[in-house]
Amino acid sequence: MQDVRQPRSRTDEGAFLSHRLAWIGSVLLALGSPLIGGAVAASDEPSPFPELGAEYERDVRPLIARYCLGCHSTAESQGDLDLERFRTLKEVRGGTKTWLKVAEQVDAGEMVTRPLRFAGKELVINYSTSAGGSVRVEIEDESGQPLPDFTLADSRNLVGDAIEQQVRWTKGSDVSSLTDKSVRLKFVMQDADLFAIQFRQ
Repeated sequence: MQDVRQPRSRTDEGAFLSHRLAWIGSVLLALGSPLIGGAVAASDEPSPFPELGAEYERDVRPLIARYCLGCHSTAESQGDLDLERFRTLKEVRGGTKTWLKVAEQVDAGEMVTRPLRFAGKELVINYSTSAGGSVRVEIEDESGQPLPDFTLADSRNLVGDAIEQQVRWTKGSDVSSLTDKSVRLKFVMQDADLFAIQFRQ
């Protein structure tokens, strides 16, 4: 079995990260429209800024380093997204559009992997959803175009809590036709956490 990500211990870290990333977008909006326009003079900084800045460096930045910089560091910058450069909330404020986009994607529950190659016959995931939540999976080519028979429309909704859940599409679970091809995996989640993905024979 090929491990693409490490299996989980049962934890709410994924949900905590989602809340923290969405928090950034909310903070920027709460601080007011002057932030949307870019830099603001130090004397014009809103009163909650020092407290929010401390919270960002204490609570948010370590999570970004742990969960995001594998793909979105200055060196990697997958999808032209470099999150490593935001060391302080003041720097986040200068990149408001970037963070609002991140918050929107987190709220939408979408995650796309970097291009990868695999060997195996099926994809299994380690995931958990609420009773009303779900996970769907799309396989795309390297440029992000959905591959026939592996689109979101073909994906079966996954609901529940499983360490190794087989992913299925309308025509089944066999992904061996894509072995050794450069592909991306797109996950669309509603009230769900994804902890690991694996390919196996």
